[in-house]
Amino acid sequence: MTGVRVAGRLRFALPIDTDNARYESSREERNIDYAVRWESTIGDWDMGLSHFNGTSREPRFEIRPDGQALLPVYNLIEQWGLDLQATLGDWLWKAEIIRRSGQLEAYIALTTGFEYTFAGIMESAVDLGILSEVLYDERGCPYPLC
Repeated sequence: MTGVRVAGRLRFALPIDTDNARYESSREERNIDYAVRWESTIGDWDMGLSHFNGTSREPRFEIRPDGQALLPVYNLIEQWGLDLQATLGDWLWKAEIIRRSGQLEAYIALTTGFEYTFAGIMESAVDLGILSEVLYDERGCPYPLC
């Protein structure tokens, strides 16, 4: 199908063979996963700690041996997370950091930023919000085509 344009949603050049998905766990999709989260608010600060251990919901893809399709591969992962948010007047400051291991390599990723709301513009019911975020992923670009 080289050179042929197919109408529809953006997708991989090769089809995904979902009938032959691979799982790192011998229990495949019946692996027992667990997640826990603790959260608290102290003054203007909201915070949370989380942990997940089990099958990743984000598969990585391998080319099927015949080269005609992609196979989704679901690895076992362990992920820890910390999120913080401060609400200070019209400002909202936030940060989230995770550490994940088990999907080929361990890595740390961080998102941090702020939101500012101009409330009641010109004494109306209209609000205008601006936001800025910075994203960092220790892996650089996590996709094989970057």
